[in-house]
Amino acid sequence: MENQAVIRTLPEAMRMIKEMNLASADEWTGEYREAARDTVAKVLKEQMEERVASHLSWVFQKGIPDRRNGSYIRHVLTRL
Repeated sequence: MENQAVIRTLPEAMRMIKEMNLASADEWTGEYREAARDTVAKVLKEQMEERVASHLSWVFQKGIPDRRNGSYIRHVLTRL
């Protein structure tokens, strides 16, 4: 089962980081960690772009006007 949480404040993020025990020595260090982070970011961005495009296509087919109001950056906290 996946662990998921919505973190809305910096203190919550810091508490979550401490719970993850990121200081432990494991195989996800150095270049591996950076490559994994970049890959996760790329996959998430591509998936979101695909979902938005799919939704806009559906909206267009239904004749509903596009009501997007811009976007903003989200931060995802993972063990990587």
